[in-house]
Amino acid sequence: MNETNESNSMDHDVVLLSNGNNGLDCHCKIPDCNSLIFRADTAPLYKEERKLPLGDRVDTISSFWRLDDVFKFENVTFTKETQTEQGKIKYLACCDCEYGPIGYQNLENQICYVAIDRVKYCQPKIDGNSNS
Repeated sequence: MNETNESNSMDHDVVLLSNGNNGLDCHCKIPDCNSLIFRADTAPLYKEERKLPLGDRVDTISSFWRLDDVFKFENVTFTKETQTEQGKIKYLACCDCEYGPIGYQNLENQICYVAIDRVKYCQPKIDGNSNS
């Protein structure tokens, strides 16, 4: 596997709310898929350097969205348990097209981390039936 050092080139797309959570909906990056992974104001930004495979390469990623509850996801799938240097994890992928891994779940505490540059960002859709 080739190893690259990813510089979080997508940081300019990341919008944070005043509470530090994601300001935009997070979707699958694959254009023909575009599945909603999780909604705006769901996850705080979390900084930690972690190696994450993608195809035949391994990227070093340092910015993630942290989801403390798997029920905050709209669409995500989990791989089987994998042993890494940093402990047992499950990788996360888009459940519609299986693009990924987009992040991982730490099996010690069940917290999920989604790499900020493995998802794309869209404005939340306004519900047309809202009376506000």
